[in-house]
Formats: sequence, structure tokens, C-alpha cells
Amino acid sequence: VIERIEPSSGPPGTRVALIGRGFSPRTERDGVFFQGLRTDVLLATPLIRSLKQAWPAARIDALVFAGTQGVLLGNPDLDQVHTVPARPDFTTHAMLLARLFRRYDLALSLVPGDRPTLYAWLAGRRSIGLVVDRPGQRWKQVLLDQWVPFDPVNTHTVRAHLALAEALGVAAVPEVVISWRAEDAAAVDALLG
Repeated sequence: VIERIEPSSGPPGTRVALIGRGFSPRTERDGVFFQGLRTDVLLATPLIRSLKQAWPAARIDALVFAGTQGVLLGNPDLDQVHTVPARPDFTTHAMLLARLFRRYDLALSLVPGDRPTLYAWLAGRRSIGLVVDRPGQRWKQVLLDQWVPFDPVNTHTVRAHLALAEALGVAAVPEVVISWRAEDAAAVDALLG
């Protein structure tokens, strides 16, 4: 539970502290959400932009948890946004895995979790991802063709994602892409009258 945010305002780039209780002692287990959307999805857009600028003809798709896809809908750098339930039943999961199996030349895991790593390994003929370099996590290094150490304490999410671009020899474009569709603009106009 967040009890307060310090400072309450500041210019872009200001470090913000979330003060409260019930946080995990392992920061990678805590998630920050704005209006119900996990910030990691939006913070993936600089990497997506970097890949699209490096390979403009490439088809780039994203796989995100259902309910977070709105952040990416309308993103000009993406061809398709796929979703998976946070807790899929066996049949839904099996169908997703079958659809993903070696579908892509390259698959990236931007989150060092078990499922994102497995999805990247299954989906790509080549896979790269973020891995926490701890004994219990090193099995992921074996699955991935290439991995980048993930430091959730000292490295901002955007920098961690862009480290994947660097590992691929792609120039980093540190630009968060906020996009919307015509229907989103119409909904806002309707709300504002």
C-alpha cells in the first residue's frame, strides 16, 4: 500500500520515492501501475522504437498481459499486440504456445520472469532476454541464445530494455512512445464535451 509519494511534484527526471507498507523485500516483485496499467508495458516502447528504426521492414509484435494492451494499441512501431491472461487455463495456454512456436526470427523477453523467458524461447528461432544473475535463475541463461543481466535495484527499466538493443547491435532510441487511436481521441473529446 502506497501511503505517500515524495516529492509530490518535480520536473521531468525527478526521482520519486513510494513510501508505504507491504512491499516485497525483492523489488523486482513490486509493480507500479498508473490507472491500472503496469508501467513496464509503456516503458518497453523505447526498445520497440529502437528495433523499428534499425529494421524498418521488420514485423514487430508484442505479447502482454490482458488488460495492459491499451498502452500499445495505435503504436506506429508495432504490427500486432497479442495478449495472454495473467493466469491462463491449460487450454488457453496450450493454444497460445502452439501459436507462438518458432513464429518469429527473433523473440525478446523484457521481463526476467519464468513465463516471459519461456515465451521468448518458444516463439523465436533466436531469443534474447533479461535474466537476474542468481543461482536459481541461471537456467534461463541456458534457454536463451543471448541474455543480458537484469539489475532491478540500480537500473531503470528503460535502460534495462535498451541494454537488449545494445546486445543486438541496435542503436538505442530512448524515446517513450505514447500513442492513441482515432477512437481514443473521439472518446476523450466526448468526455470533455
